Parts: sequence; structure tokens; C-alpha cells
Amino acid sequence: IPATNSVMVVPAHNGAIRSCRQPSQKPLPALADFPGSLFDRAAVDGRGELIAVGKGDLLGVWQLQSGAKLWMEPKVGSRLQALALSGSGAQLVTGHHDGTVRLWSPRSGRSQLLPQRLQHGVVSVAVSEDGQRVAAGSIVGELAVFDTRTFEPVLTKRHQKSIAALA
Repeated sequence: IPATNSVMVVPAHNGAIRSCRQPSQKPLPALADFPGSLFDRAAVDGRGELIAVGKGDLLGVWQLQSGAKLWMEPKVGSRLQALALSGSGAQLVTGHHDGTVRLWSPRSGRSQLLPQRLQHGVVSVAVSEDGQRVAAGSIVGELAVFDTRTFEPVLTKRHQKSIAALA
């Protein structure tokens, strides 16, 4: 994101999210119907237009510029442990405690393809810059890369330790 078009998102002490456009620091609108302290995961797309937040089995997406809620789903399956938005905002990927990896449409909230599953809990996810690949890492070192058109694995690896972060 160019410095003139970046967004800073900071969780407030009361569970709300404060966001502002950089470098002006002009605050963006509050998120409508935001569940407050009901989140512990957040991701912003590369254009600074969308924010996805989640906790437990709750997941939602808002437009940052207007604060409008696009959707919120209270039951997304097993406990949400990781989420990432693609740079273009076209894909949202989530990783779950039961090893499930899901690909969503951030604008509609619909699951785009059948979920995939790692053998152990997913703790990190990422989307490639071009949006064609999704990576997921597990608590015991499983790494899988999926093609976003088919959501079939194109690479699987095993590491000795947890894959706590992907970018």
C-alpha cells in the first residue's frame, strides 16, 4: 500500500477498532454493529477497503471507508484461529482449530469452494499477492499451499515446529 493510501488499525481498550487513513491520521468511520470485544483476529485488504474480524466461531467483514457491515456469520465451524484477506480484497481465507481451511467471498460471505483440512489445528494463513495461492500452517508444522481456483493442494510440507506465521 502506498504511504499516502495506507490504513492504520488499532484495537481500543474497550474492544472497539480505531482506524485512520495515513499519513493524515484522519479517523475512518466506526464499524456499524461491530461486536466490540468479541474479536481477537483481524485482517485488512491491501487497498485499505475491507477489514475482516473474528473470534471463536464468529466472522465478519466491514468496509473501512463507510464503516458499513457487509456480513457477520455467527457459526463458521470450528474455532477460528487465523484469517487473511488478499491484497485485492477478492478472497478471505480462514484457518480453524479442527484443521479446516476455508476460502470465502469477502463481499458476500459465501464459502467459495469446499473446505480443505490439515491433520491438526491451523494457526496461520496467507494469500499470495496475485490471489492465486493460499497457504496454511498448523500447530505441528504442517504446511499446505492451495490453488484458489480449485482449492486443491499444490504443495504440502512438514516442518519440525509449529508454523505460527505466514506472509
